[in-house]
Amino acid sequence: MPLVRPDSTPPAKTPATRSNSKKVLQSDLPIGQFYKLLGAREYVHTEKRLIALCALEGPYGKELKLYQWEWKGDQKGWKVGLANLKVDSLNLEQIAMDAQLLAKKYGINLKWA
Repeated sequence: MPLVRPDSTPPAKTPATRSNSKKVLQSDLPIGQFYKLLGAREYVHTEKRLIALCALEGPYGKELKLYQWEWKGDQKGWKVGLANLKVDSLNLEQIAMDAQLLAKKYGINLKWA
């Protein structure tokens, strides 16, 4: 399935953004090096903000995680925004449908579905 991405341009990839030792860019998503990205859906991708639902495989099995990253500049790159994720601008129904599709495709058990 194609990624859902509004028309916007993310910051240019520079050596500083690619060499962040704790991140591995997988399909242009700054996923931690201990996860394998199985699939993803992007909901917001602007110069300063990225929100995506990710199907991951890690040390504790397969998981679905909703991420928000914030662009902190060329020296720091993308950083995970751990708190205050605003959902008022997101279509939660679409996220729920995508979560069910990704969970079914990658064999991830959803407790709410």
